[in-house]
Amino acid sequence: MEPRMQKHFDILRRARTTMTKAADLRVLCGGRDVVVMVDDDSDLRSTVSLVLEDAGYEVIECVDLASAYAVLTAVVPDVVLLDRELPDGSGLQLAAWMRQQCAYDEVRIVAFTGRDSSPDIEAAMGSGCDDFVAKPCRPEILLRGIRGTAPTKHPLGAVRSIVRRSTSSGAGRLSATARAAGRRG
Repeated sequence: MEPRMQKHFDILRRARTTMTKAADLRVLCGGRDVVVMVDDDSDLRSTVSLVLEDAGYEVIECVDLASAYAVLTAVVPDVVLLDRELPDGSGLQLAAWMRQQCAYDEVRIVAFTGRDSSPDIEAAMGSGCDDFVAKPCRPEILLRGIRGTAPTKHPLGAVRSIVRRSTSSGAGRLSATARAAGRRG
């Protein structure tokens, strides 16, 4: 097993079988914010993991929805970076599932996909994603999507999307930011 994957298994094993919240998970990860990255492209996962680790994040990689569900039933990360097209389904299914679970109210979900048409962005935002970053992108664009603003709480169905042309992400690329229309108490 490669060292990066062994590290992920060690973190999950230390988190035990009960769900570990983000604050407790940060303690297990040396104080670093935790990003769960869900993407089936191993080269992209490796590259993005290096970028995020250099920026101070701990990254747990998942190759498909099944592994993402398994990880997310054990831990509550700070951020989920989510590809739309996965071998066993749509990443948007995972985003919608997370938004139905109270445990993930504070988790920032970022759609990270090559499908960047306006309807694709709207679908991502409608499923509960907080932001959208089109692949490929420069590291600073990815980091902006992950950092965003304070984590958003989503009342069910109360997400509005703002789609804008992004001059910093290249000609013809769209980016989107969603904010909750309200907050749950």
